[in-house]
Amino acid sequence: MQEGGDLPVPNVVHYVWFENREPGSVSKPQDISLWKIIGPISVHRILRPDKIILHSNIKPTGKWWDELLRMVPMEYEHYPLITTIFGQRITQLAHRSDVVRVDTLRKHGGIYLDFDVVVLNSL
Repeated sequence: MQEGGDLPVPNVVHYVWFENREPGSVSKPQDISLWKIIGPISVHRILRPDKIILHSNIKPTGKWWDELLRMVPMEYEHYPLITTIFGQRITQLAHRSDVVRVDTLRKHGGIYLDFDVVVLNSL
């Protein structure tokens, strides 16, 4: 038997959205743009996952975020802003997001996609 051969990949899609700020910050959260909602809409319509989960330190805002939530059932899971891993300081936002991606897939399984990935056919 091949290792992991009987373990199905959960039908869950994960997205990660991070900003360099924490809840309670006085600065306004970044609005999500139109082009960033096209990917999740395509995932919902073509892959039809059991769940779509956004892992983020701040919930996105704006009219396009509201429109996305109207069309796509997306769960929100707060994930605190990562500042260190294995005792090493992380300063780059992209590196912080990398840690969250790996941790999320390790804990929950499924697949991770960037917001700009548009699904055209079922995987």
